[in-house]
Amino acid sequence: MAARTAFFAAAASIAVFGALFLTLRPDADALARILVDQCGIRSARGAVSEPCLKVDQDQGYAVLRDRKGSHHYLLLPTLSISGVEDASLLEPTTPNYFWWAWQNRHHVSAQEPNLSDADISLAVNSRYGRSQNHLHIHIACISPDVRATLDRLEFNSHRWQRISDGLLPHDYWIWKTDPREFREKGPFQILADEFPVDAEAMGRFGIAVAKARDGDFLLLATRVSLIDLNLASAGELQDQDCRSGQSEAGSPG
Repeated sequence: MAARTAFFAAAASIAVFGALFLTLRPDADALARILVDQCGIRSARGAVSEPCLKVDQDQGYAVLRDRKGSHHYLLLPTLSISGVEDASLLEPTTPNYFWWAWQNRHHVSAQEPNLSDADISLAVNSRYGRSQNHLHIHIACISPDVRATLDRLEFNSHRWQRISDGLLPHDYWIWKTDPREFREKGPFQILADEFPVDAEAMGRFGIAVAKARDGDFLLLATRVSLIDLNLASAGELQDQDCRSGQSEAGSPG
């Protein structure tokens, strides 16, 4: 009885929180307007201005500098794609936005000479854990605590492994994949095929990507949980100021 009461109390809490978040969150169309105004995706000239850094019309994405965090960038589709729940992400003709986000990791690593690929991460938040209604992949450093946890654990390829017990901020399922699968299939399709979930359920997941010790990729998926008050914001695994890189590259001796 107590467990049931606790469950409904948690459900009520997250429902109230979610409603407040949706009501009070920042302008949910701000990124979509930046694509038009600063990235010039509808302009014949294609001129870009801050915070837009790059537009690749051939591959269908833009890269922005995020105002939150000194080492934080976003990759956005130039097409209108709402988020992880958008069914078009599972269509074979849709670009692999995670792959292109990884190809743009240099925006972060160029700022700190000591950073390696192991220090970089990608993240997309769930439908309920984001502030914008245009898909955006966060490119930033991985949290040092998360990096240390991943380095301590062993992962088998092509098999979901659940990480709980407080080792990460929330429960995560981790899928180890090789660079070819990451490039050709991509995290959205892997989650849909291997978890498996349909397009509607995809909206309840946040996804992060980090490097494995052996050079493969780790996909980290977390799901909205009423009991754990988890809105599946995979960006919680990132350090958007890259403090670890700054400390390593800091004052001499």
